[in-house]
Amino acid sequence: MDGMSIRQQAEFDGKEVHGPINLGFNESDDDSLPLAKEAFVLLLVCIKSHWKLPIGYFLSNGLSSTQKQTLIKHCLALLHQNNVIVVSLTFDGLSNNFPMAKQLGCNFDYVNSLKTCSLPLAI
Repeated sequence: MDGMSIRQQAEFDGKEVHGPINLGFNESDDDSLPLAKEAFVLLLVCIKSHWKLPIGYFLSNGLSSTQKQTLIKHCLALLHQNNVIVVSLTFDGLSNNFPMAKQLGCNFDYVNSLKTCSLPLAI
């Protein structure tokens, strides 16, 4: 998972406008939403083969740790429903990623031990 900066712009494809904030909750009809400046991307990477699959992206102006945790739990639940086994989450050292991981059940109290959380997570 990672967040990346994107150019703020709106584009019309003939049916709908792309560019405003969109977290996947059908808010795309709201013309008052500001333009997104970041994409939060979730990527599924196989550990026994050589493939990667983007499973979701969410357009925002920055996400809190709670918002990230909610999106990740939703994606993990969908993966679990489709018999996909998730063995780890990988993220950078951004300051709100650690509270997000703690909200998911990870324990960072012991710096030399493996950081884990139970899956599937209850929504």
